[in-house]
Formats: sequence, C-alpha cells, structure tokens
Amino acid sequence: MQLMQAWQDSLKILLPKNLKLFSLVTLKAIVECYKVLLRYWWWFIVLFGAIIIFKAWLWYGVINRSSFVLTYFSKKFLGVHILGWLDMALNVLSQLFIFIVCLATRPSVTKKDVNYFKSYLPYFCYVLILLLPMGLPYFFRHWFLLKI
Repeated sequence: MQLMQAWQDSLKILLPKNLKLFSLVTLKAIVECYKVLLRYWWWFIVLFGAIIIFKAWLWYGVINRSSFVLTYFSKKFLGVHILGWLDMALNVLSQLFIFIVCLATRPSVTKKDVNYFKSYLPYFCYVLILLLPMGLPYFFRHWFLLKI
C-alpha cells in the first residue's frame, strides 16, 4: 500500500500549483545541458555533422550519379566500403554523443568540465562493448551492395 501512496504523491508534481516550478526547473536543466555541450563538445558536434555531410555527398553525389572520374569498379568497391566505415563511425559517434548528453544532464556536485567527462570514459567503453554489435548490420549491409 505504501507503493501506491508514494506513486500518488509523485503525481502531485503535475498539479497546477507545482507544474510551474517543475517546468522552470526542467527548462533550467535543458539550458545548462546545452551550455555544457556547446562549451566543451562543439568540436564533436562539428565532426559529427561533417561525417554526415560527407556520407551524403558520397552517396548522392558520387555513387548515384554517373561520373567520368570514377570507374565502375571504384564506384562499387571503394565507395561502398567507405560508406560501410562511415556507418560504423556514425554508430560509435552517436553512441558517444548520447552518453555525453546523459552525463551533461546528470545531476552532479562536481563541476562539469573536461576532467568530469574524462573520469566517465571507462564507463563508455562498457557501453560501447554492449552496443557496438547493434551497429554491425549497418556496416555489413554495404558489403551486400557489392553483389548488385
């Protein structure tokens, strides 16, 4: 019975008198998260965007168009393998970015700077070991495009 009472008490935060305070605290946490991300991880966001733009350029600009510069072999072999490696890199970088966002939004007493994120790097290795096999199908789908 205590579980039901605690659950009902937790829903009291959604009452109109408490909702304003809850929304202000949430908004402040979002702003602080973006401040930390833009201060320490702006280069990572630029790198992530550059890889996405390069992949889109490679896929739509080089492989799908007929090009006199690239031969049929280089379009099929080299382009497809580069796309596979780019997919794997995007998979790892997106997992790292989600991990960074979780660390940036996590309530902590310590100051969120470079040392704070470095101290959690070994934990990301565990996450990477667990989640990397999920990205392997994206990598290997480009190998199957060679048969086309």
